[in-house]
Amino acid sequence: MVSLVVALAVSVAAQPRRPPNDFVPGARVVFQDDFRAGEIGSVPAKWKLLTGHAAVSELGGERVLALQEGRDVKFAPKLGGDLGDAFTVELDVYPPEGSFGGVIVYLVSGDDERQLAFGQLVLTNGLEHELSGWYPVEAGTFTDRWHHVALSVKDGKVKCYEDQHLVLTVPDLSGFKPRSVSFGGGGNPDTPVVIKNVKIASG
Repeated sequence: MVSLVVALAVSVAAQPRRPPNDFVPGARVVFQDDFRAGEIGSVPAKWKLLTGHAAVSELGGERVLALQEGRDVKFAPKLGGDLGDAFTVELDVYPPEGSFGGVIVYLVSGDDERQLAFGQLVLTNGLEHELSGWYPVEAGTFTDRWHHVALSVKDGKVKCYEDQHLVLTVPDLSGFKPRSVSFGGGGNPDTPVVIKNVKIASG
């Protein structure tokens, strides 16, 4: 987790031209939560809190899920089954200045997992070769703004997107076959990272 925090805080270097966005959501939505039904201060009913503390909060008049306490906040959607060989994940994330700086998506298979950290820098953790890609500098600063984060898993490959930009491609998961996902990051009661509009689709 410490290495992810450091990497997310690194300043932006000059960026090459980005490939076009080719994200296509999965055909069948298996999980969706906008947190509107959640009670302020509570863990939303569709989620399991694994470590740290995350709770429904409010930002700009909207219900959100805030990562509030703990160095490693981690929470998982109640899916009711595995996601299969191909799936997509989408969510909106707001990282305030002084916060962890983004969100981690964990690809899970039983007790094994791989990490994808989305922030100013998108990077992997737990793969045979650690990879990274920068949020495009021409898109502006990353903190204190809403961002749409997405990933697709298909044919043993992962593509990572931020605000419709294809930021990172993981060409080979080296035989790792994720069947579920969870989410996390660093908690901060004063400047928590918040998320909303989580959607997971298979196919």
